[in-house]
Amino acid sequence: MAFPSLEKLVVNNLSNLEGMLRDEGAEMLPRLSHLNISAIPTLKLSHLPSVEYLEADEIKDAASFMEGVVENIPCLKTLFIGSIYELKVLPDQLSKLSALQKLYIYSCDELEDFPEHVLQGLTSLRSLTIVNCKKLKRLSDDVGHLASLECFEVRKCPELVLPNNMNQLTALQEVIIDDRLPEVLKCIPSLQRLEINDLACSSLPDWLGELTSLRELEIWNCSELRSIPSSIQRLTNLTKLTIEDCPKLKKRCKRETGEDWQYIAHIPQLQVDRYTEKTKTSTFCDKFGSFWTIYNKIGMRSATNFFRDPPGPNEFDIIIDYKRFDMSD
Repeated sequence: MAFPSLEKLVVNNLSNLEGMLRDEGAEMLPRLSHLNISAIPTLKLSHLPSVEYLEADEIKDAASFMEGVVENIPCLKTLFIGSIYELKVLPDQLSKLSALQKLYIYSCDELEDFPEHVLQGLTSLRSLTIVNCKKLKRLSDDVGHLASLECFEVRKCPELVLPNNMNQLTALQEVIIDDRLPEVLKCIPSLQRLEINDLACSSLPDWLGELTSLRELEIWNCSELRSIPSSIQRLTNLTKLTIEDCPKLKKRCKRETGEDWQYIAHIPQLQVDRYTEKTKTSTFCDKFGSFWTIYNKIGMRSATNFFRDPPGPNEFDIIIDYKRFDMSD
């Protein structure tokens, strides 16, 4: 049986399913554009000429699966890989996805390495997101070959060291990072938006003032952060500063009277705890409604697997703010 009009398919928890076959040579799913596969460990893909969005998690043999993706999904633009618990090295086959524009890797507990050249073939990649891969140590220097990369996000990857050649990413405009603020970021020539999360330090580095192309700076959930460097005054292109859930920093950035106000007074848009105050008054129904929105946008497993650890006090609010995880093409 063929499904000539089907555009979106979600297949979950069919452990014995091995394939999606053709019907007497005809394409079963000729218009399918969005495919979500979860907990089907040995699935072999058939030819899916129209699929542009693929989400796959809990796959047993990642290399074999990726080979099937390369061979059968020629138009793939967005790929999620998640919860592949035995995956230690990213499959080489990934490098053949030359049309891929967005890559999301999340909750791969054993992932340690991006092998050489695996990123080099991703010439169309515009967005790379890596979340909750706690053993990941390196990305390889191929990151510098991602000439089209505009957005780079890495969160909950405490062992990861960013490569030193990120200055080659001349198209990179947005970086979202947590737990650290590596100095290599100051070498990105086109960086316009920087989001910092969960820093444990008491001050931001002085080299922040060297990010002269920066237009937006967001600082989230940095409870120990006490001050803004005076060098931020050099960021004459900075039009928006957002500070959320940073209680000690909030006092120093208070309008007119805060000790650091003189450093940020030139910034046209200053937002301090606007999001935090709003969510404090949100009801559970409000939050559940927002979570339902992200569920409908990217699926329940994606919404929950980004943050599989027990949530902190603001974690749920971060998850439901689905505008920060824009999965649209």
